[in-house]
Amino acid sequence: MLALWTSTQIPHLVRTGLADCLDFPENRIRVLAPDVGGGFGIKGHQG
Repeated sequence: MLALWTSTQIPHLVRTGLADCLDFPENRIRVLAPDVGGGFGIKGHQG
């Protein structure tokens, strides 16, 4: 199990990217994001 605390509004994309980079099972990664407030616009873009 791996736990990561990060201030992000896209924890699911962070988890997927981290799993890919570390060659680690995504279901064994937990991304914890504290309340970072609201935001406007695109949160994550894959293009």
